[in-house]
Amino acid sequence: MPRLDKMIDFLTKQGATRMEVPSDHTCRLTTPSGDRLLNRVLTRAEVEAMVEEVLPDDCRRRYEAGGTFLFAYAFSEQTFAVQISKTTEDLTLTLATSPGAIEQPKPSSSSLPTGTPAPPVASAAPTTLGPESTQASSVSRPETPRPAVAAPPQRVAQPSGPPSHRDYEPSAEPDVELIRLAEAAAAYDALDVLLLPDEPPWARFVEGVRPLEQFEALTPARIEELVLPLCPGADLTAPTLFGLPLGDRYRARFTVSQTRGRLSATARLLSAVPRTLAEIHAPEGLAGLASHTEGLILVFGRAGDGRTTTTAALVDALRRQRETYLITLSPALEYVHRSDNGIVSERELGTSPASWEAGLDAVAAERPGVVTLENLRAPQVLSAAVRLSQAGILVIAEVPATGTVAGMAALCRALRQESPTAVEAFAEVYCGSSFQVLCRTRNGGVRAAFEVVLRSKAIVASLQAGETGDLLAHARSGRAQGMVVLGEALLRLTQDDEIGPTEALRAACDKQEMRDMLTAAGRPVDDAG
Repeated sequence: MPRLDKMIDFLTKQGATRMEVPSDHTCRLTTPSGDRLLNRVLTRAEVEAMVEEVLPDDCRRRYEAGGTFLFAYAFSEQTFAVQISKTTEDLTLTLATSPGAIEQPKPSSSSLPTGTPAPPVASAAPTTLGPESTQASSVSRPETPRPAVAAPPQRVAQPSGPPSHRDYEPSAEPDVELIRLAEAAAAYDALDVLLLPDEPPWARFVEGVRPLEQFEALTPARIEELVLPLCPGADLTAPTLFGLPLGDRYRARFTVSQTRGRLSATARLLSAVPRTLAEIHAPEGLAGLASHTEGLILVFGRAGDGRTTTTAALVDALRRQRETYLITLSPALEYVHRSDNGIVSERELGTSPASWEAGLDAVAAERPGVVTLENLRAPQVLSAAVRLSQAGILVIAEVPATGTVAGMAALCRALRQESPTAVEAFAEVYCGSSFQVLCRTRNGGVRAAFEVVLRSKAIVASLQAGETGDLLAHARSGRAQGMVVLGEALLRLTQDDEIGPTEALRAACDKQEMRDMLTAAGRPVDDAG
């Protein structure tokens, strides 16, 4: 399907009249209530590929010469107006429901080849784009569209709409020292890099923290040099969150705060491209959740144990299966999803529960196919997520928790604060959940162990009754469905000699149960490893 068809489908679903796609700038949507940025930037190569898929043959010479011209495009028994504006520096594709919805630019003489007259402004006829001219042409989908040109993930600009935690953009590219720090920490499978005044950079690992001694101690002035250009104008009297790329291979989620009047920062390290479910060794039951088209999926985990990575992998899997309109909501943008199979809108909402509730209510009117949420805890936010699920939207929510049972119990308590019937509504839309812990492997790497609890009659009944303590017992009896409990996952990794018994015990939620399981399997904790 040509990308323009996807744009038209999105345009009509949003009730919009116009969509502008400029190369290397934020896409803009025009609706009856005003303009809205779509938080998506396409490279010139990507816009060129989109144009090549639908360009009529009689417009090709005009396109190669440059300038501005219009043509009609037929889709689903309706004709849309397409305007192409091309200069040596920029390329813009504008799609509209009618020629009158396109604001014709006034090209300068420098933007047109010598001797080329300025293109005429088209009239608002329903099926033609002006008087008979060489620039007005009607076209349906070409039989053999050219494939889109792949490009690396682009920086996503700030959208309009719901309140944001960040209303600033970096004034400079990240300092090369930050990129070197990310590369050095990632080489050791570190999770975070900590920048503290008068200390060398520290790295946080699964098993603890240690300094990166190959780097010198950072003075307060040096930390300001590294951090302040990334968040100009930010109010640093409170912790400030933002995400951005560090070179070509990594992204980082920064948390900047003040300690006794001096700046400190933590950078959570992420890969530049979301990892796949296979790459994170997701069990079959977790991978199967990507086939759902509505309902609520919960991703439990402790801070730093990979909740966001798992959520991104789920989103990657479902977007490989089908085209969809995806909205991501987070305090700070971490992974960036490409708009190569549908539309992606990634929004930063800060940390206030009120801003999250408003953000969720706002996206309900946009009718997305999938919504992802980070840090689902506040009762009003949870209730809004349930309402979205009831409306036929698939919601994938990250929930900070020390285990599946603890996380479910906390959510049920929060829902009861909202309404006596809220827990029943939650149980009705529940599709499944995962809980994960990161383990240090014998070869020095990092591997996630997963617990997966899927929807079943017994699970739903336990949730409706508030008997969350029974969930793992039901999960053990649901192995055939793909359910897994954490202790069994850790034991399997131990038996496969990927992790040692001591590491399995450290990662387990129920220490005594894990110790008993290891002993029964002939791998007691006092074994070497």
